[in-house]
Amino acid sequence: MSLKKALLAATLLSLPMAATANAQSWDPRTTGIYIGAGAGTNFLDDSDSNRGISASFEWGYIGTLSVGYGFGNGLRLELEGSYRQNDVDGISTPGGNVPRTTGTVRSYGLMANVLYDFVLGPVVPY
Repeated sequence: MSLKKALLAATLLSLPMAATANAQSWDPRTTGIYIGAGAGTNFLDDSDSNRGISASFEWGYIGTLSVGYGFGNGLRLELEGSYRQNDVDGISTPGGNVPRTTGTVRSYGLMANVLYDFVLGPVVPY
């Protein structure tokens, strides 16, 4: 066996031990207070009334802010606030479309969340 092959074999055999040692010392679960934020797009479905009036909306955006506390054992408590906005695309009535329709739909939300972090190697779903 050449020296290169011996070094390669020794390196490959030591990788699982190094990964195991690193995984035991690395704990991704949150401890203490944390702050989170998110942004994205949202789709608001068409709104129909029992009088035949229908409103359609454009794609909008969403923003969220959260503050929470992690106990270090995987359990987290969190308070989350959100804001969504969609512009009106059009309004139609039984007699036809309403011309030059404008408007905005805004939605605010507040949630209390209880989360648990599952440590599955390098992946931590909650």
